[in-house]
Amino acid sequence: MAELEFIDLTVDNLFDCCAVIDAVGAEQMLAAFDKDEIAALMKSGKDVKGVGTVIGMKICGTLLKNLPKARNEICLFFANCCIWDNGTKVTAEEIRKLKIGRFAQLIRDFFRKDDLSDFFTEVAGYLDLGQSGSENSSTEDIAAQSVT
Repeated sequence: MAELEFIDLTVDNLFDCCAVIDAVGAEQMLAAFDKDEIAALMKSGKDVKGVGTVIGMKICGTLLKNLPKARNEICLFFANCCIWDNGTKVTAEEIRKLKIGRFAQLIRDFFRKDDLSDFFTEVAGYLDLGQSGSENSSTEDIAAQSVT
């Protein structure tokens, strides 16, 4: 039985990923972070975990609602990130026909790819997210200020 293998990710894969993010409703998910609503939840006495749960549920709801709309983009994205172990290109149709357990493994394996974490490390470097004490740093103090 042929096995799927990931290729080294390229800029084209990044653009395919952006299409997936758009198709699953990224703007709607960002709306889950309504500053006033989060502040009201915090003032209500709920702990931070409770607030995070509310936001997470809203994001999951949006994702589940939009996931069927993103079917083609998701299948194309994974097809363009993979080859068969014999070196042939994977098609979106072949991704659609994977057993659901194998598809779940594919997603898990994708998020464990070294070049994916390298990409996010580089992006974080541009945004200066890892620099504590930096004016551009994302810290708990800044996060708390944005909520109040």
